[in-house]
Amino acid sequence: MKFLTCLVVFVLLVETISATSFNREDKEKKISFSVAKEWESFSKKDACCGCNCSCVDPNKETKEKVQEYYDGCREVTWEFRGEAYVIADNVMKSFEDYLKKLFFFSGTNSTLPANSNAMLVTMGKCNKMNKSALNIIFEFEKVLPTVVIDFKNVADNLTPYLGDLTCSFKEALDELGCVFRQVMKDFLLSCKLTGCKLAVDYEPVFKKLQKLMNTVAFIAETALKNKCEIKPEVQESVTILSAQFWYFNIVAQGIYSCVMDTLYENECVVVQTTTSVSMSFNYALVSFTQAISTVVQPISQTITGFLATFVNLTAALNTLVKDILGLFGGLTITAAEVTQNILKNIKLTQLTSTLKGRTNIVKGFALN
Repeated sequence: MKFLTCLVVFVLLVETISATSFNREDKEKKISFSVAKEWESFSKKDACCGCNCSCVDPNKETKEKVQEYYDGCREVTWEFRGEAYVIADNVMKSFEDYLKKLFFFSGTNSTLPANSNAMLVTMGKCNKMNKSALNIIFEFEKVLPTVVIDFKNVADNLTPYLGDLTCSFKEALDELGCVFRQVMKDFLLSCKLTGCKLAVDYEPVFKKLQKLMNTVAFIAETALKNKCEIKPEVQESVTILSAQFWYFNIVAQGIYSCVMDTLYENECVVVQTTTSVSMSFNYALVSFTQAISTVVQPISQTITGFLATFVNLTAALNTLVKDILGLFGGLTITAAEVTQNILKNIKLTQLTSTLKGRTNIVKGFALN
């Protein structure tokens, strides 16, 4: 998919999302998504379970807590109003697909299972988000530091394949985590003291989310340009980083929808420019979710197309939000540094002039 095609996809998604997400019939439905059943469908069967042995599920507690996490958020967001419902509904649908993809990764023969399982354990730590939009914000503000630490630990596991690039990712994740938590604290304080009437700027969260996305996409783009020379584990590691971005896009959007609905409830002003940025990230979220669904067995043959699409979605998003968030200013890493880390034995002096001449801003990628 080429860059301009991605822009067309975004435009089409506007109509699709607007046409489907205002259907409130699902508000009356009972939750049908089963973490245990979905996870089991992707799990390798234990030989012991085929006989009369007593099988103990090592993931039982995690499954129960992840189910609580999903159920609590789904039940609350069914009650949202207006654009808050539009955003939240797509977030929850993407969250389902996110969990399914982690279940899928956990059952593969690759570098993916251990890291996917670690992220699922982290999901279980978010199991108190329920009751109301404001309570979801309150509970996520408390657990966010733990989520960031856990995700950074997963990134550390990828160091053998990505080298110092994990440091750049963790730095961007730290920046997002700090800003995100402060915005939630400010909003909770505003609601406590002024009935949510003191304006809190959410756009810094999206700026840091954009930086995280660009960091992963730039690593992916450079890896694709060296795809004949890198190990499969490198592409798998970049996919894990993209799955971590995926989750933070989900929660940044989800918390913003909670903010919006709380403002609606208290008859406060919702900043439309921020909502426009959120909708842009929402379209990116839907597109990303569709793209990563194409990563199936054999992974080695499907992962490249996903990474290329992710790069192009990032370039398209940068264009969509530049009038509000400003032109994306680039990253601290260069193509030469990325290549040096994913191709361990190449010296900087041996890199091609093409790599040396590239900028550090994601521009889009076309597979040959």
